[in-house]
Amino acid sequence: MTNEDPYDENPSQILSEIKSGVTGDKLQVTREIIDRREAIREAVKSAQAGDVVVITGKGAEPWIMGPGHTKARWDDREVVKEELSKI
Repeated sequence: MTNEDPYDENPSQILSEIKSGVTGDKLQVTREIIDRREAIREAVKSAQAGDVVVITGKGAEPWIMGPGHTKARWDDREVVKEELSKI
């Protein structure tokens, strides 16, 4: 689980609320990584042959929205390409 458009909310609190809905064996493999790039990097690095990495939430949105209506340029597709090129 990672950060996605927190606006003025606390990203850690958002992830905590999401995690509260995860049950059973899935809870044991759930990791919280606030930094979205780091989370994507870890997902891609930990994938093994035959695995599928699904990155949800942002899609093709070009920004991550933050506190006070700030926005940071973002593209999950580009980040995945960059992180894959490092492996």
